[in-house]
Amino acid sequence: WFFKVKITDRSELDGLMDADAYKAHTA
Repeated sequence: WFFKVKITDRSELDGLMDADAYKAHTA
């Protein structure tokens, strides 16, 4: 579901997690 959300709306994802959290998920 994570990737689905990212593809659907990255703005939503950015609002849900901080930059550090985002890096942790994408790293």
